[in-house]
Amino acid sequence: MKTVYNKNDKAIMLKDELGKGGEGTIYSVDTKTVAKIYHTKSLTPEKEGKIRALIAKNQIGRNLCTNRKSF
Repeated sequence: MKTVYNKNDKAIMLKDELGKGGEGTIYSVDTKTVAKIYHTKSLTPEKEGKIRALIAKNQIGRNLCTNRKSF
């Protein structure tokens, strides 16, 4: 298992890898939650802005993290 931290320093345990692509890797977190960890190179300022906009509109979860950034 891999551990990442959200912006509030809450540990999120990543379990099974479910898929991997050009943007990042999807992991199961629990039975109702998955996490997408973006590859550092794929997280452009434009993509980060899009993710923040989706969070603001409650279209995706608020406990988002990347290898180096949390939203």
